[in-house]
Amino acid sequence: MVECQNFEFTRGLLAYFRLHGNGKVEKLKDPKKIPRKIPVSNSKDFDHLPSRIGITGSPATGKKSVGIILAKLLNLEFFSINDFAIDRGIGKWKEEDFFVDVKRLRGSIETKNRIVSGHLLPYLVPNRDLDLIFVLRCSPDILRKRYESRGYSERKILENIEAEVVGVIEAKCLQEYDLRKIAEEDMSRIRNPKS
Repeated sequence: MVECQNFEFTRGLLAYFRLHGNGKVEKLKDPKKIPRKIPVSNSKDFDHLPSRIGITGSPATGKKSVGIILAKLLNLEFFSINDFAIDRGIGKWKEEDFFVDVKRLRGSIETKNRIVSGHLLPYLVPNRDLDLIFVLRCSPDILRKRYESRGYSERKILENIEAEVVGVIEAKCLQEYDLRKIAEEDMSRIRNPKS
């Protein structure tokens, strides 16, 4: 697991989700308990919360659920890369899958005052455009159940599980982003607020 230098902020947010994984934002008793000072290497401390947050991970790890809740908590806009690409037709459908045109989208996603979510985040959004990146991971057994409930084909299930086991997205994040910005979290024990 990567140690995020924004550890106080990260622990505060993730502790909230551990305690309140049901997605009910109103259950947070005191939002002031989320630390306001965030240590950043080679820079003075922020006196505010990060306003450019990325959330990535394999499909069904909870990116959208966590992102929507975080956006409400932090008063930021939630932005789904996949939803945006599909709505704008920036890619192509092949059988059951939509393939995003990464070349067309790369570097063009606005991140200010946003939580940007998607498994393609490290392929599309450069290091300079994000303050904090959450990499969500999940047990392959749990992912298989989630994929089956989504109606994924066996081929798609195996491809996604293999990518999670090998850590494809985590490896790309480690390659693209400053290590001090990355926080990895195992979402295996977190219930999806929609379920």
